[in-house]
Amino acid sequence: MKRFPDFFREPHKLLNVDDTEPVLVALSGGADSRALLQLLYEASHNLGFPLYAAHVNHNIRTQEYGNEAKRDEQFCSELCASLGVKLFTLSTDVPGHARDTKTSIETSAREVRYSFFEKVMLENGIRILATAHNADDNLETLIFRLARGCGIEGMGGIPEVRSMPTINGGVAVRPLLTATKAEILDFCRENDLEYVNDSTNFEDDCTRNRIRHNIIPELVELFSAPQKAATRLAQLASSDAEYLDMTARDLLSKSGGVIEIKKLNSLHVSIASRVISIAYSAVADTYLEQTHIDAVLKLAREGIAHSSVSLPRKIAARIEENKLIFVPDKTRSASEDYCQTLKSGINVIPSQDFAILLGDATEHISEADGVSYSFFSSAKLKIDATDILVARNRREGDTIRDGRMTKKVKKLLCDKKIALDDRDTLPFVCCGDEIIYIPACAVADAYKSGKNDAFTQITIYKKDTQR
Repeated sequence: MKRFPDFFREPHKLLNVDDTEPVLVALSGGADSRALLQLLYEASHNLGFPLYAAHVNHNIRTQEYGNEAKRDEQFCSELCASLGVKLFTLSTDVPGHARDTKTSIETSAREVRYSFFEKVMLENGIRILATAHNADDNLETLIFRLARGCGIEGMGGIPEVRSMPTINGGVAVRPLLTATKAEILDFCRENDLEYVNDSTNFEDDCTRNRIRHNIIPELVELFSAPQKAATRLAQLASSDAEYLDMTARDLLSKSGGVIEIKKLNSLHVSIASRVISIAYSAVADTYLEQTHIDAVLKLAREGIAHSSVSLPRKIAARIEENKLIFVPDKTRSASEDYCQTLKSGINVIPSQDFAILLGDATEHISEADGVSYSFFSSAKLKIDATDILVARNRREGDTIRDGRMTKKVKKLLCDKKIALDDRDTLPFVCCGDEIIYIPACAVADAYKSGKNDAFTQITIYKKDTQR
Protein backbone atom coordinates (compact mmCIF):
# COMPACT_ATOMS: atom_id res chain seq x y z
CA MET A 1 0.00 0.00 0.00
CA LYS A 2 1.59 3.23 -1.19
CA ARG A 3 -0.29 5.63 1.09
CA PHE A 4 -3.24 5.78 3.42
CA PRO A 5 -6.51 6.72 1.66
CA ASP A 6 -8.00 10.12 2.45
CA PHE A 7 -11.03 8.57 4.14
CA PHE A 8 -8.99 6.81 6.84
CA ARG A 9 -8.80 8.53 10.24
CA GLU A 10 -5.95 7.12 12.34
CA PRO A 11 -7.49 6.40 15.79
CA HIS A 12 -4.73 7.94 17.91
CA LYS A 13 -4.91 11.23 16.02
CA LEU A 14 -8.69 11.14 16.12
CA LEU A 15 -8.58 10.71 19.90
CA ASN A 16 -5.46 12.81 20.48
CA VAL A 17 -3.85 10.05 22.56
CA ASP A 18 -0.37 8.53 22.73
CA ASP A 19 0.66 6.59 19.61
CA THR A 20 1.53 3.54 21.69
CA GLU A 21 -2.05 2.90 22.91
CA PRO A 22 -3.11 -0.62 21.81
CA VAL A 23 -6.09 -1.03 19.48
CA LEU A 24 -8.65 -3.82 19.20
CA VAL A 25 -10.34 -4.27 15.78
CA ALA A 26 -13.88 -5.68 15.58
CA LEU A 27 -13.33 -8.12 12.72
CA SER A 28 -16.24 -9.82 10.94
CA GLY A 29 -14.26 -10.75 7.83
CA GLY A 30 -16.39 -8.58 5.53
CA ALA A 31 -14.95 -5.94 3.21
CA ASP A 32 -15.31 -3.08 5.71
CA SER A 33 -13.55 -4.73 8.65
CA ARG A 34 -11.00 -6.35 6.31
CA ALA A 35 -10.03 -2.91 4.98
CA LEU A 36 -9.91 -1.49 8.50
CA LEU A 37 -7.67 -4.31 9.73
CA GLN A 38 -5.24 -3.73 6.84
CA LEU A 39 -5.10 0.03 7.42
CA LEU A 40 -4.52 -0.38 11.15
CA TYR A 41 -1.94 -3.11 10.48
CA GLU A 42 0.04 -0.64 8.32
CA ALA A 43 -0.44 2.15 10.90
CA SER A 44 0.74 -0.10 13.74
CA HIS A 45 4.01 -0.74 11.88
CA ASN A 46 4.49 3.00 11.36
CA LEU A 47 3.59 4.07 14.89
CA GLY A 48 4.44 0.99 16.92
CA PHE A 49 1.14 0.41 18.75
CA PRO A 50 0.02 -3.16 19.57
CA LEU A 51 -2.83 -4.35 17.35
CA TYR A 52 -5.38 -7.03 18.23
CA ALA A 53 -8.55 -8.33 16.60
CA ALA A 54 -11.75 -9.89 17.92
CA HIS A 55 -14.27 -12.01 16.02
CA VAL A 56 -17.66 -13.29 17.18
CA ASN A 57 -19.34 -16.30 15.59
CA HIS A 58 -23.01 -15.67 16.39
CA ASN A 59 -24.03 -19.09 15.01
CA ILE A 60 -27.01 -17.54 13.24
CA ARG A 61 -26.05 -18.63 9.71
CA THR A 62 -25.63 -22.38 10.15
CA GLN A 63 -27.75 -24.72 8.05
CA GLU A 64 -29.59 -22.52 5.55
CA TYR A 65 -26.36 -20.74 4.51
CA GLY A 66 -24.00 -23.71 4.52
CA ASN A 67 -22.58 -22.70 7.89
CA GLU A 68 -21.17 -19.39 6.65
CA ALA A 69 -20.58 -18.37 10.25
CA LYS A 70 -17.96 -21.09 10.74
CA ARG A 71 -16.40 -20.19 7.38
CA ASP A 72 -16.05 -16.55 8.46
CA GLU A 73 -14.48 -17.57 11.77
CA GLN A 74 -11.91 -19.71 9.94
CA PHE A 75 -11.19 -16.90 7.46
CA CYS A 76 -10.49 -14.40 10.27
CA SER A 77 -8.30 -16.91 12.08
CA GLU A 78 -6.14 -17.59 9.01
CA LEU A 79 -6.00 -13.90 8.07
CA CYS A 80 -4.78 -12.77 11.49
CA ALA A 81 -2.26 -15.61 11.64
CA SER A 82 -0.81 -14.47 8.29
CA LEU A 83 -0.49 -10.88 9.58
CA GLY A 84 0.82 -11.84 13.00
CA VAL A 85 -2.16 -10.16 14.71
CA LYS A 86 -3.47 -11.84 17.85
CA LEU A 87 -7.12 -12.80 17.36
CA PHE A 88 -9.66 -13.32 20.14
CA THR A 89 -12.66 -15.40 19.12
CA LEU A 90 -16.03 -16.23 20.63
CA SER A 91 -18.47 -18.81 19.34
CA THR A 92 -21.85 -18.35 20.98
CA ASP A 93 -25.52 -19.20 20.57
CA VAL A 94 -27.11 -15.82 19.81
CA PRO A 95 -30.51 -17.29 18.81
CA GLY A 96 -30.62 -19.05 22.18
CA HIS A 97 -29.58 -15.87 23.97
CA ALA A 98 -32.35 -13.98 22.16
CA ARG A 99 -34.92 -16.52 23.31
CA ASP A 100 -33.68 -16.46 26.90
CA THR A 101 -33.59 -12.68 27.15
CA LYS A 102 -36.76 -12.06 25.08
CA THR A 103 -34.91 -9.74 22.70
CA SER A 104 -34.58 -9.63 18.92
CA ILE A 105 -31.77 -11.50 17.18
CA GLU A 106 -30.15 -8.17 16.16
CA THR A 107 -30.27 -6.73 19.67
CA SER A 108 -29.01 -9.96 21.21
CA ALA A 109 -26.13 -10.19 18.71
CA ARG A 110 -25.01 -6.64 19.45
CA GLU A 111 -25.25 -7.20 23.20
CA VAL A 112 -23.18 -10.39 23.06
CA ARG A 113 -20.67 -8.87 20.65
CA TYR A 114 -19.92 -5.75 22.67
CA SER A 115 -19.87 -7.69 25.93
CA PHE A 116 -17.12 -9.86 24.44
CA PHE A 117 -15.19 -6.86 23.11
CA GLU A 118 -15.30 -5.23 26.54
CA LYS A 119 -14.13 -8.44 28.23
CA VAL A 120 -11.14 -8.68 25.86
CA MET A 121 -10.29 -5.02 26.41
CA LEU A 122 -10.46 -5.27 30.20
CA GLU A 123 -8.34 -8.43 30.33
CA ASN A 124 -5.66 -7.07 27.98
CA GLY A 125 -5.42 -3.43 28.99
CA ILE A 126 -6.90 -2.13 25.72
CA ARG A 127 -8.84 1.13 25.74
CA ILE A 128 -9.49 1.67 22.01
CA LEU A 129 -12.00 -0.40 20.03
CA ALA A 130 -12.08 0.26 16.27
CA THR A 131 -15.22 -0.67 14.34
CA ALA A 132 -15.74 -0.47 10.57
CA HIS A 133 -18.92 1.61 10.33
CA ASN A 134 -18.90 3.63 7.10
CA ALA A 135 -20.72 6.51 5.40
CA ASP A 136 -23.35 4.19 3.89
CA ASP A 137 -24.13 2.86 7.38
CA ASN A 138 -24.47 6.44 8.57
CA LEU A 139 -26.87 7.34 5.76
CA GLU A 140 -28.99 4.26 6.47
CA THR A 141 -29.20 5.28 10.12
CA LEU A 142 -30.20 8.84 9.25
CA ILE A 143 -32.93 7.66 6.86
CA PHE A 144 -34.27 5.25 9.46
CA ARG A 145 -34.36 7.88 12.19
CA LEU A 146 -35.74 10.60 9.90
CA ALA A 147 -38.64 8.34 8.92
CA ARG A 148 -39.39 7.83 12.61
CA GLY A 149 -39.39 11.55 13.37
CA CYS A 150 -36.19 11.95 15.37
CA GLY A 151 -34.83 15.20 16.76
CA ILE A 152 -31.48 16.89 16.20
CA GLU A 153 -29.67 14.32 18.37
CA GLY A 154 -30.93 11.52 16.13
CA MET A 155 -29.73 13.35 13.04
CA GLY A 156 -26.24 13.20 14.52
CA GLY A 157 -26.12 9.67 13.12
CA ILE A 158 -23.38 7.26 14.13
CA PRO A 159 -20.82 9.06 16.32
CA GLU A 160 -17.21 8.93 15.18
CA VAL A 161 -16.18 8.41 18.81
CA ARG A 162 -18.30 6.79 21.52
CA SER A 163 -17.32 6.29 25.14
CA MET A 164 -17.43 2.82 26.69
CA PRO A 165 -18.42 3.42 30.34
CA THR A 166 -17.51 -0.10 31.51
CA ILE A 167 -13.85 0.54 30.65
CA ASN A 168 -11.87 3.30 32.31
CA GLY A 169 -11.03 5.66 29.46
CA GLY A 170 -12.46 3.20 26.94
CA VAL A 171 -13.72 4.44 23.57
CA ALA A 172 -15.11 2.98 20.36
CA VAL A 173 -13.88 4.76 17.23
CA ARG A 174 -15.00 4.58 13.59
CA PRO A 175 -11.93 5.35 11.44
CA LEU A 176 -13.86 4.65 8.19
CA LEU A 177 -16.99 6.65 8.96
CA THR A 178 -16.45 9.10 6.08
CA ALA A 179 -15.74 6.32 3.53
CA THR A 180 -18.48 5.12 1.20
CA LYS A 181 -18.99 1.43 0.66
CA ALA A 182 -17.83 1.87 -2.95
CA GLU A 183 -14.58 3.48 -1.77
CA ILE A 184 -13.95 0.60 0.63
CA LEU A 185 -14.60 -2.01 -2.06
CA ASP A 186 -12.25 -0.13 -4.42
CA PHE A 187 -9.58 -0.10 -1.70
CA CYS A 188 -9.90 -3.85 -1.21
CA ARG A 189 -9.70 -4.48 -4.95
CA GLU A 190 -6.69 -2.20 -5.48
CA ASN A 191 -4.80 -3.87 -2.64
CA ASP A 192 -5.85 -7.46 -3.43
CA LEU A 193 -7.58 -7.87 -0.07
CA GLU A 194 -9.76 -10.95 0.21
CA TYR A 195 -12.91 -10.84 2.32
CA VAL A 196 -16.10 -12.83 2.93
CA ASN A 197 -19.74 -11.92 2.32
CA ASP A 198 -22.63 -12.40 4.74
CA SER A 199 -25.56 -13.73 2.69
CA THR A 200 -28.12 -12.22 5.08
CA ASN A 201 -26.94 -8.76 4.01
CA PHE A 202 -28.41 -9.39 0.56
CA GLU A 203 -31.91 -10.18 1.83
CA ASP A 204 -34.73 -7.65 2.06
CA ASP A 205 -36.33 -9.07 5.19
CA CYS A 206 -35.52 -6.17 7.51
CA THR A 207 -35.83 -2.40 7.35
CA ARG A 208 -32.09 -1.72 7.32
CA ASN A 209 -31.49 -3.99 4.31
CA ARG A 210 -34.44 -2.56 2.39
CA ILE A 211 -33.05 0.94 2.88
CA ARG A 212 -29.61 -0.28 1.78
CA HIS A 213 -30.78 -2.10 -1.33
CA ASN A 214 -33.65 0.09 -2.53
CA ILE A 215 -33.46 3.63 -1.22
CA ILE A 216 -29.73 4.38 -1.19
CA PRO A 217 -29.10 3.26 -4.81
CA GLU A 218 -31.87 5.65 -5.91
CA LEU A 219 -30.34 8.49 -3.90
CA VAL A 220 -26.89 7.77 -5.36
CA GLU A 221 -28.33 7.89 -8.87
CA LEU A 222 -30.09 11.19 -8.14
CA PHE A 223 -27.42 12.98 -6.10
CA SER A 224 -24.12 11.20 -6.82
CA ALA A 225 -22.75 11.17 -3.24
CA PRO A 226 -25.60 11.40 -0.68
CA GLN A 227 -23.42 9.54 1.84
CA LYS A 228 -20.99 12.46 1.96
CA ALA A 229 -23.86 14.94 2.35
CA ALA A 230 -25.31 12.82 5.15
CA THR A 231 -21.92 12.77 6.88
CA ARG A 232 -21.77 16.58 6.77
CA LEU A 233 -25.32 16.81 8.10
CA ALA A 234 -24.54 14.40 10.95
CA GLN A 235 -21.43 16.38 11.92
CA LEU A 236 -23.35 19.68 11.93
CA ALA A 237 -26.28 18.20 13.85
CA SER A 238 -23.95 16.65 16.46
CA SER A 239 -22.11 19.95 16.87
CA ASP A 240 -25.35 21.92 17.27
CA ALA A 241 -26.82 19.39 19.70
CA GLU A 242 -23.63 19.47 21.77
CA TYR A 243 -23.75 23.29 21.96
CA LEU A 244 -27.44 23.36 22.93
CA ASP A 245 -26.86 20.72 25.59
CA MET A 246 -23.84 22.60 26.94
CA THR A 247 -25.87 25.85 27.09
CA ALA A 248 -28.68 24.14 29.01
CA ARG A 249 -26.26 22.57 31.49
CA ASP A 250 -24.54 25.92 31.98
CA LEU A 251 -27.88 27.60 32.78
CA LEU A 252 -28.74 24.91 35.30
CA SER A 253 -25.30 25.14 36.88
CA LYS A 254 -25.51 28.92 37.28
CA SER A 255 -28.96 28.64 38.85
CA GLY A 256 -27.80 25.99 41.29
CA GLY A 257 -30.17 23.50 39.70
CA VAL A 258 -33.22 25.66 40.47
CA ILE A 259 -35.65 26.10 37.55
CA GLU A 260 -37.59 29.36 37.83
CA ILE A 261 -40.83 29.12 35.85
CA LYS A 262 -40.51 32.67 34.54
CA LYS A 263 -36.95 32.03 33.39
CA LEU A 264 -37.86 28.66 31.83
CA ASN A 265 -40.70 30.21 29.84
CA SER A 266 -38.39 32.93 28.53
CA LEU A 267 -35.96 30.41 27.03
CA HIS A 268 -36.06 29.23 23.44
CA VAL A 269 -37.92 25.92 23.31
CA SER A 270 -34.76 24.06 22.20
CA ILE A 271 -32.93 25.16 25.36
CA ALA A 272 -35.96 24.84 27.66
CA SER A 273 -36.51 21.26 26.47
CA ARG A 274 -32.94 20.35 27.34
CA VAL A 275 -33.12 22.05 30.73
CA ILE A 276 -36.17 19.91 31.55
CA SER A 277 -34.61 16.69 30.27
CA ILE A 278 -31.32 17.24 32.10
CA ALA A 279 -33.02 18.17 35.37
CA TYR A 280 -35.27 15.12 35.13
CA SER A 281 -32.30 12.82 34.39
CA ALA A 282 -30.64 13.99 37.61
CA VAL A 283 -33.41 12.33 39.66
CA ALA A 284 -34.46 9.51 37.33
CA ASP A 285 -31.09 8.47 35.82
CA THR A 286 -32.62 8.46 32.33
CA TYR A 287 -33.89 10.93 29.74
CA LEU A 288 -37.40 11.95 28.71
CA GLU A 289 -39.25 11.24 25.50
CA GLN A 290 -40.33 14.34 23.57
CA THR A 291 -43.97 13.69 24.40
CA HIS A 292 -43.18 14.05 28.11
CA ILE A 293 -41.02 17.12 27.57
CA ASP A 294 -43.93 18.75 25.72
CA ALA A 295 -46.22 17.98 28.67
CA VAL A 296 -43.81 19.64 31.11
CA LEU A 297 -43.41 22.68 28.82
CA LYS A 298 -47.21 23.02 28.76
CA LEU A 299 -47.29 22.73 32.55
CA ALA A 300 -44.73 25.54 32.83
CA ARG A 301 -46.57 27.78 30.37
CA GLU A 302 -49.82 27.44 32.33
CA GLY A 303 -47.88 28.10 35.55
CA ILE A 304 -50.60 26.95 37.96
CA ALA A 305 -49.31 26.58 41.51
CA HIS A 306 -49.28 23.00 42.86
CA SER A 307 -50.14 21.56 39.42
CA SER A 308 -48.16 18.57 38.21
CA VAL A 309 -47.71 16.04 35.42
CA SER A 310 -46.78 12.36 35.81
CA LEU A 311 -43.59 11.13 34.16
CA PRO A 312 -41.85 7.75 33.77
CA ARG A 313 -40.04 6.15 36.70
CA LYS A 314 -42.87 7.32 39.00
CA ILE A 315 -41.57 10.89 38.93
CA ALA A 316 -43.78 13.99 38.79
CA ALA A 317 -42.94 17.47 37.49
CA ARG A 318 -44.60 19.97 39.82
CA ILE A 319 -44.87 23.73 40.18
CA GLU A 320 -44.14 24.98 43.70
CA GLU A 321 -43.30 28.57 44.68
CA ASN A 322 -42.93 29.57 41.01
CA LYS A 323 -40.35 26.85 40.46
CA LEU A 324 -40.39 23.59 38.51
CA ILE A 325 -39.34 20.63 40.60
CA PHE A 326 -39.12 16.88 40.04
CA VAL A 327 -40.37 14.73 42.90
CA PRO A 328 -41.63 11.18 43.54
CA ASP A 329 -45.13 10.86 42.08
CA LYS A 330 -47.20 9.96 45.14
CA THR A 331 -50.47 10.65 43.32
CA ARG A 332 -50.03 7.79 40.85
CA SER A 333 -50.65 4.28 42.01
CA ALA A 334 -48.86 1.39 40.38
CA SER A 335 -52.22 0.03 39.18
CA GLU A 336 -53.36 3.25 37.48
CA ASP A 337 -55.53 2.20 34.53
CA TYR A 338 -54.68 3.07 30.96
CA CYS A 339 -55.95 1.97 27.56
CA GLN A 340 -54.45 3.22 24.31
CA THR A 341 -55.25 2.53 20.67
CA LEU A 342 -52.27 1.24 18.70
CA LYS A 343 -51.20 2.41 15.26
CA SER A 344 -48.40 1.17 12.98
CA GLY A 345 -45.02 2.40 14.22
CA ILE A 346 -44.03 3.67 17.65
CA ASN A 347 -46.75 4.03 20.31
CA VAL A 348 -45.65 5.89 23.44
CA ILE A 349 -47.80 5.20 26.48
CA PRO A 350 -48.14 8.44 28.49
CA SER A 351 -47.02 8.29 32.13
CA GLN A 352 -45.63 4.76 31.71
CA ASP A 353 -42.12 3.39 31.22
CA PHE A 354 -43.12 1.32 28.20
CA ALA A 355 -43.56 1.92 24.48
CA ILE A 356 -44.81 -0.35 21.71
CA LEU A 357 -43.52 -0.75 18.17
CA LEU A 358 -46.11 -2.24 15.84
CA GLY A 359 -44.39 -3.44 12.69
CA ASP A 360 -40.84 -4.25 11.59
CA ALA A 361 -38.23 -4.10 14.38
CA THR A 362 -34.43 -3.95 14.13
CA GLU A 363 -31.50 -3.18 16.41
CA HIS A 364 -31.86 0.48 15.46
CA ILE A 365 -34.87 1.31 17.61
CA SER A 366 -33.11 4.24 19.33
CA GLU A 367 -30.54 1.76 20.49
CA ALA A 368 -33.22 0.34 22.86
CA ASP A 369 -33.23 -3.29 24.02
CA GLY A 370 -36.63 -4.86 23.49
CA VAL A 371 -38.29 -6.06 26.69
CA SER A 372 -40.18 -8.57 24.56
CA TYR A 373 -41.08 -9.21 20.96
CA SER A 374 -43.23 -11.73 19.14
CA PHE A 375 -44.66 -12.57 15.72
CA PHE A 376 -48.34 -12.70 14.84
CA SER A 377 -50.23 -13.96 11.82
CA SER A 378 -50.90 -10.86 9.71
CA ALA A 379 -54.12 -12.36 8.37
CA LYS A 380 -55.46 -13.07 11.85
CA LEU A 381 -54.20 -9.80 13.28
CA LYS A 382 -55.78 -7.74 10.48
CA ILE A 383 -52.82 -5.37 10.41
CA ASP A 384 -54.56 -3.16 7.83
CA ALA A 385 -57.07 -2.23 10.52
CA THR A 386 -54.75 -1.50 13.43
CA ASP A 387 -57.39 0.66 15.13
CA ILE A 388 -58.82 -2.60 16.54
CA LEU A 389 -55.63 -3.08 18.58
CA VAL A 390 -55.25 -1.50 22.01
CA ALA A 391 -52.68 -1.64 24.81
CA ARG A 392 -53.82 -1.66 28.40
CA ASN A 393 -52.58 -2.66 31.81
CA ARG A 394 -53.70 -5.64 33.86
CA ARG A 395 -57.28 -5.99 35.05
CA GLU A 396 -58.66 -8.15 37.82
CA GLY A 397 -59.64 -11.58 36.50
CA ASP A 398 -57.66 -11.33 33.22
CA THR A 399 -57.06 -14.59 31.32
CA ILE A 400 -55.39 -15.61 28.05
CA ARG A 401 -55.88 -18.67 25.86
CA ASP A 402 -52.40 -20.15 25.43
CA GLY A 403 -51.31 -23.72 24.68
CA ARG A 404 -54.97 -24.75 24.38
CA MET A 405 -55.50 -23.74 27.98
CA THR A 406 -57.18 -20.73 29.56
CA LYS A 407 -54.58 -19.31 31.92
CA LYS A 408 -55.00 -16.76 34.69
CA VAL A 409 -52.78 -13.77 33.98
CA LYS A 410 -51.98 -13.19 37.65
CA LYS A 411 -50.48 -16.67 37.98
CA LEU A 412 -48.77 -16.44 34.58
CA LEU A 413 -46.94 -13.22 35.54
CA CYS A 414 -45.79 -14.88 38.75
CA ASP A 415 -44.64 -18.07 36.98
CA LYS A 416 -42.72 -16.05 34.39
CA LYS A 417 -41.04 -14.03 37.19
CA ILE A 418 -42.13 -10.65 35.78
CA ALA A 419 -40.75 -7.86 38.02
CA LEU A 420 -43.26 -6.74 40.64
CA ASP A 421 -42.89 -3.10 39.59
CA ASP A 422 -43.89 -4.02 36.02
CA ARG A 423 -46.86 -6.30 36.62
CA ASP A 424 -49.47 -3.54 36.91
CA THR A 425 -48.04 -1.34 34.17
CA LEU A 426 -46.83 -3.88 31.60
CA PRO A 427 -48.85 -3.27 28.40
CA PHE A 428 -51.13 -6.09 27.30
CA VAL A 429 -51.95 -6.00 23.58
CA CYS A 430 -55.65 -6.66 23.00
CA CYS A 431 -57.85 -7.21 19.97
CA GLY A 432 -61.18 -5.86 21.13
CA ASP A 433 -61.75 -7.37 24.57
CA GLU A 434 -59.41 -10.32 23.99
CA ILE A 435 -55.82 -10.31 25.28
CA ILE A 436 -53.63 -11.50 22.42
CA TYR A 437 -50.15 -10.75 23.78
CA ILE A 438 -48.58 -10.51 27.21
CA PRO A 439 -44.93 -9.45 26.79
CA ALA A 440 -42.40 -12.08 27.83
CA CYS A 441 -45.26 -14.41 28.79
CA ALA A 442 -47.68 -15.57 26.11
CA VAL A 443 -49.30 -15.11 22.70
CA ALA A 444 -52.95 -16.11 22.33
CA ASP A 445 -53.36 -19.32 20.34
CA ALA A 446 -55.67 -17.72 17.77
CA TYR A 447 -53.05 -15.17 16.70
CA LYS A 448 -49.84 -17.19 16.63
CA SER A 449 -47.90 -17.08 13.37
CA GLY A 450 -47.55 -20.37 11.50
CA LYS A 451 -44.38 -21.47 9.70
CA ASN A 452 -45.51 -20.19 6.29
CA ASP A 453 -47.69 -17.28 7.43
CA ALA A 454 -47.04 -13.65 6.62
CA PHE A 455 -46.32 -12.16 10.01
CA THR A 456 -46.39 -8.89 11.89
CA GLN A 457 -43.92 -8.14 14.68
CA ILE A 458 -44.85 -6.38 17.91
CA THR A 459 -42.02 -5.19 20.16
CA ILE A 460 -42.45 -3.90 23.70
CA TYR A 461 -39.56 -1.92 25.16
CA LYS A 462 -38.78 0.44 27.98
CA LYS A 463 -38.58 4.03 26.85
CA ASP A 464 -36.00 4.79 29.54
CA THR A 465 -33.41 2.70 27.62
CA GLN A 466 -33.32 5.41 24.94
CA ARG A 467 -31.35 8.64 24.60
